[in-house]
Amino acid sequence: INKICVIASDRGGARELLADGRGILFSWDDESSIENVIERISNIDVNEYNHIVKKAYDYVCENNNPAIYYDRLISLIN
Repeated sequence: INKICVIASDRGGARELLADGRGILFSWDDESSIENVIERISNIDVNEYNHIVKKAYDYVCENNNPAIYYDRLISLIN
């Protein structure tokens, strides 16, 4: 909702949520990976940042749409 770039470790559910360029992942057990992500986000181009945020926002809106939930529920019932 706030349209910010999400950074998370590649461990757990964040990997799937941020897949396909919807955020930036780092290896949870690799200090240099975390440093690289911090460096990347510190120097990210505005267009790239906006692209990542848009992909994530669109994904959340699409996958949390009440009409889609309703359609899925009805298809399960039928």
